[in-house]
Amino acid sequence: QPTIKQLSRLIQKRDKQNYPVISKARKQSYYQASSAQKRMFALWETDKDSIVYNLPIMIELNGKLDVKKAESVLQEIIGRHEALRTSFDVVSGDVVQIIHDTWELEFDYQKLPSDGIRPYVKQFIRPFHLDKAPLIRAGLITYEDRNLLLLDVHHIAADGVSVGIIRKEFNALYAGHKLKQPPLQYKDYSEWQVSSGTKEALKEQEEYWLKRLSGDLPILNLQTDYERPRVKSFEGSRISFTADERLTSSLKSVAKETGTTLYMVLLAVYNVMLSKYSG
Repeated sequence: QPTIKQLSRLIQKRDKQNYPVISKARKQSYYQASSAQKRMFALWETDKDSIVYNLPIMIELNGKLDVKKAESVLQEIIGRHEALRTSFDVVSGDVVQIIHDTWELEFDYQKLPSDGIRPYVKQFIRPFHLDKAPLIRAGLITYEDRNLLLLDVHHIAADGVSVGIIRKEFNALYAGHKLKQPPLQYKDYSEWQVSSGTKEALKEQEEYWLKRLSGDLPILNLQTDYERPRVKSFEGSRISFTADERLTSSLKSVAKETGTTLYMVLLAVYNVMLSKYSG
């Protein structure tokens, strides 16, 4: 359904009763971790000094800076979102999340010269201990009449969408606006995820993938310019470029002719490239 009109017709035809309902979880001393949280906790256990799953956020504050107000707004955001004041532990072999009603936010304010920004940011982003809440820290720096709020949050407590929410809520609260309380928290979702009905659906999906990925899996042998290190380092570079109007138009034409999306076309091109490199 490549157009909004076609997609809206499809949505209207769907039975809206098919959507699951997530209810608020009853109050407990701890809650089940979601499958995503369990994976991230396992990765943290293997390398507790890693910063691969740190999510840095930068917010520029214009006008006169109120340091106390900025810290107060951050405290309010942590109070609004339980995931930010959650720690993790293992109980009877299961990873669980513990929500804290009291917490101590690491908040640092510095006045720096412009050449001190990069060194400060480098030391600011450092490993988290997932067994200690909150899983967010803050730094506020002033340089050359500019103010920059730095936030570092672990991916087990936030994702890309969360980053947008934190940024939006900070700006709104700092400007003095009142916000409604979130109707659900992440623990409500994770408790729903491990409920009996959801477990049955996950079991079906697990069986599918075990069958799909059974036997010997092919190895993609790519020639690299450097020898692969013994321990994965995640170091690398990023190259940005822009596709011109002619190429973009051609790609869109292929997508239209094949009834696919631009993403699918580009993914197919990427697979062809890998096959050329690997044979």
